Amino acid sequence: MSENRPFIKLYKPYASHEVTYIMGHVLRSPAKKRDRITKNPFKNALEMVRRYRVKGIKNTEVELVVGGKTRVTYTERDGYFEFAYKTTELSCEAQVRLPNFDLTQQVSYVAKNPDKIIVTDIDDTLLVSHSTSLLKKMYLLLTKNYQRRRAFDGIVSLYEDLMGNTGEIFYVSSSEWNLYDFLKDFVNYNGFPNGVFLLQELKSGLRDLLNSGGGSHQHKRKKIDRLLATYPSASFILIGDSGQKDPAIYESVVAEYPHRISKVYIRDVRKSRKMKLRALSERLALEGVAMEILEK
Repeated sequence: MSENRPFIKLYKPYASHEVTYIMGHVLRSPAKKRDRITKNPFKNALEMVRRYRVKGIKNTEVELVVGGKTRVTYTERDGYFEFAYKTTELSCEAQVRLPNFDLTQQVSYVAKNPDKIIVTDIDDTLLVSHSTSLLKKMYLLLTKNYQRRRAFDGIVSLYEDLMGNTGEIFYVSSSEWNLYDFLKDFVNYNGFPNGVFLLQELKSGLRDLLNSGGGSHQHKRKKIDRLLATYPSASFILIGDSGQKDPAIYESVVAEYPHRISKVYIRDVRKSRKMKLRALSERLALEGVAMEILEK
């Protein structure tokens, strides 16, 4: 592939019987991925740095061809694009095209109306990340491949039990889209349920790598609101941790949609917030929503 030729990066789409979302990035070139997994910390660090050197192409025309109809959108400043449209077929093959570069990729989706949706954070919720300690967080992020990162004990079986046969799962994280392949590989390798990833804006540069997972985290609230609107008949389970903003975000969701949230799980990763978590549990109980505290 030429260094000057754009690259279409597609993510797993999602659809209800009413609306479909297809999303991706247009990049200047793909992040180079090693052919073989290595335990060498220096090589792992180099691969992680490369993930944050990827650049998106803004204002690029993108076409979606589905059901004989062509839709057009343009990429955002980080190269992100998204198509949102009324679902016309419950199972569909579509094409995403860059007409100015003669590039096409295939994407397929199955529209569902599940009775249960699990929305989960990733870092320090299911993946041990030490997000509250910059040094520990960067050590893990830079030196460990996805096979050597650790999932919390018992968490996979919890997700399997919650999913049952009719649930769907969305991994809504403040990690950047730069980490999509890494996180997807980790989830698959550890046997977590297959789901849709909804991450934060693509970043580019070493400073962004150091600040990975930061920001206001309010994008999570917006994504949860959209999921609630997309699947209006589903009940929701929210899973997060106490390290950053999950408790406040989830409480605000419960306050607005108390009858849509069936349960909240928060992993206690900060001893100083234990009493606050108990108080939160009591407030949610007043709304009729049970909360369970997961131990670190």
